[in-house]
Amino acid sequence: MPSGFSKWVPLAPENQLNLHLTLFSGQVFVWKALDGGQEGELYCGVTGSTAFRLRTNAELAMIEYSCWPPKQIEKAGVQLRQFFQLETDIDALYKDWEGRDEVFRAVVHNKNLRGLRVVHQDPFECLVSFITSQNNNVKRISLLLNALRQRSSTPPISPFQGGIQGMAHTWQRRLVLTTRGAKRRWSCTSSPAYSNCMLQPRMTFARWDS
Repeated sequence: MPSGFSKWVPLAPENQLNLHLTLFSGQVFVWKALDGGQEGELYCGVTGSTAFRLRTNAELAMIEYSCWPPKQIEKAGVQLRQFFQLETDIDALYKDWEGRDEVFRAVVHNKNLRGLRVVHQDPFECLVSFITSQNNNVKRISLLLNALRQRSSTPPISPFQGGIQGMAHTWQRRLVLTTRGAKRRWSCTSSPAYSNCMLQPRMTFARWDS
């Protein structure tokens, strides 16, 4: 275990969340899958100012998480539950939807698609992801977002080791753009509003010249 991370804590039943399917379905682009050796495949990323490692515990049939800083372990659990929208009963939704649509009825019985969830992504990160996604593939989008995160963010939030070192940056809600030789700074504040299980952020922008 990397130095400083918390112990492993249960997050959700395995049948309620498919980590690989959700994190690599084109919703978010800054999570990484790493070989954890005896711990199995690990998924590493940053949400807010907290760094996470996620794994599937096959023996317990549970999704587990470990976080940094370790003292924020309870708060981190709340963050993850909000991020994956675990309060949403996907089994109830599946049952409702398969009764309404013949095509979905066939899809819902595909075990390879079980556990896919719509994530509650930070609105600013979602906006930047959308901008960088134009005419790009997933690999390049991930490279661009990680580069932006490292160049325009606060310093690393933890002395990470190995493959997750470059991910330990938090987004600042501002972009510095160059237009005709003059720097223009944009700030972004967001007020999320919810409709069912989809995030519909309302965003306002303010600009000031340097």
